[in-house]
Amino acid sequence: IAALEARNRDLQLLVEAGIEDASHLETTDVLQSVARRLAHLTSSPVADIYAVEGEMLRALVSYDHGTFDHSWEGVRVTLHDYPCSAIAVNERRVAVAASLDDPVLTPIGRDSLERWGYQSQLSVPLVARDQVIGILELSDYVPRDFGEHLELIEGLARVAGRALDNAVLFDEIRGRNVILHELVEFGSLITRASDVTELLRLAAKRLVETLDAADCDIFTLDGDTLCSRVSYDRNGYDDASVGHSLRVDDFPNTKAAIESQEIAVIASPNDPHIDAEERQVFAEWGFKSNLSLPLVIDGVVNGLIDIYADTPGEFTQYIDFLKTVGQLLAGALGKARLLERLEESNNELRELVDSGLEFGASLELDEVLYSVAGRMRGLADAEVCEVYSLEGADLITRSCVGRHGRDDAEIGVRRPLGSRRAAQRAVETRQPVAVRDAATDDDVSPEERVHFLTSGYPASIRLPLIVRGEVIGLVGLFEIGRAHV
Repeated sequence: IAALEARNRDLQLLVEAGIEDASHLETTDVLQSVARRLAHLTSSPVADIYAVEGEMLRALVSYDHGTFDHSWEGVRVTLHDYPCSAIAVNERRVAVAASLDDPVLTPIGRDSLERWGYQSQLSVPLVARDQVIGILELSDYVPRDFGEHLELIEGLARVAGRALDNAVLFDEIRGRNVILHELVEFGSLITRASDVTELLRLAAKRLVETLDAADCDIFTLDGDTLCSRVSYDRNGYDDASVGHSLRVDDFPNTKAAIESQEIAVIASPNDPHIDAEERQVFAEWGFKSNLSLPLVIDGVVNGLIDIYADTPGEFTQYIDFLKTVGQLLAGALGKARLLERLEESNNELRELVDSGLEFGASLELDEVLYSVAGRMRGLADAEVCEVYSLEGADLITRSCVGRHGRDDAEIGVRRPLGSRRAAQRAVETRQPVAVRDAATDDDVSPEERVHFLTSGYPASIRLPLIVRGEVIGLVGLFEIGRAHV
């Protein structure tokens, strides 16, 4: 009789909890009510409710010894560290560790309980729309199996599940409205921006704010090199990084995004798709996830957006939004780059006309070569430009112009072509040969490496001079910046 009376009391409390919870409009109120009642009815000192987010749990409510611990709300923990929680999520069933010796506990799980002084724990999955969207957890400082309260616990878990599902649905609707609003704003940005730089700056700032991200970098792509155009984080714009170049091959996730022309996501620092160097970058800046969005137009990748967050996640709710943003920015960037190329072409034609007039005004070969070297140095914004003639197996310096003018000390210096790897390859292939980093590039001999690094010329390019099908000389441009190379 006593057992039946206790069961009736529990069922009555469950009905009352449902009526009370239905009267609340705020999801937090519902979850707090469930946690409080559950702790009292089961004589458990601690009752927690978490949302499941991939391999993480995010604390929603924590009822601890009669009060709510608001400092725990929002804290994320790894599912792997809590075996009962992992079973509840992965197997969709109630999981109990009745003591620290319970075989359900892994060594990591046992350490996790001991750290808080717990000796027993129960986890119940919160299921909605055939998915585990959260867990309800009871913890105690003494061994116990919670068996006598299991039916009541499962009933209250259903109440919590419905409340959490309503919150999720509301967040999804609110999120869709936010995304629609942001798409309208992005369309407005494109029409308002005076040039492509302003557009990319506004876009990076907007993406950080919309996604609550830690950082957004936008690059243009030239061959296998990414050139930074905009970098924005919560502290503002980082203009010092603009113009820096990165090799695509150094970033596997980025390379995968560019090659597939699809969004690539790193959900956590432990993702197997990133290497040790990228993992170190994550650790240094506190990043927990990353998304790389290639900017594609007419089947060609023109640029890339890199977004970093300081929380783990897969950006799932933003994928469609980001794809649309990528299409808008790719179109704007493609038009801007076309205009830039047309302007560069016009400048080059004008330069050729001006150069032809200047070169034709003198019949002195040395003066012509100095004029050519000076103009090429200025156009490439290089530190030094040298012109060589090729005589047999030797290169002979015919003109040398630096930022401060002519350097006649180099005139007539003869160097074996075989000791200059980049020059030799330019002669053999009849193609320009670029050296992006003299410290590591294979096209630099040991002798050249010492000379260039000592002189402060880490980047350079060699251009073959071809007349009637034969290479008769070379032009060398030194320290022109990796982006220009």
